[in-house]
Amino acid sequence: MSAFRFHIIRIHIPLDSDKKQKQWEIIQLIAKNNSFPQNLLQKLNQQIQHKASHKQTRKKDHKIWTTFTYHSPKVKRITNLFKNTNIPIAFKTTTTLHQLVRPTTQT
Repeated sequence: MSAFRFHIIRIHIPLDSDKKQKQWEIIQLIAKNNSFPQNLLQKLNQQIQHKASHKQTRKKDHKIWTTFTYHSPKVKRITNLFKNTNIPIAFKTTTTLHQLVRPTTQT
């Protein structure tokens, strides 16, 4: 089953439709010669096709964020420049939770 999954995933990379069809026919022939159920092969192909199309639509929704560290009033002026763009702004602190909870060493 994993070998068929591998080959089906390979045909869903950017290929010409003729080459895709030829590869699909080869996969079906191999499955038939090894007594692999054709309905399982069809179902596997549909699942991989659906996952590939879903993955492409998700990539379009990906946004680029910019982060700024709270440490000076200049940061506020710079972030005002980004408010008119489509780039969302996120702020982070210089201190981390690890720095706050670690034990202090006494000398």
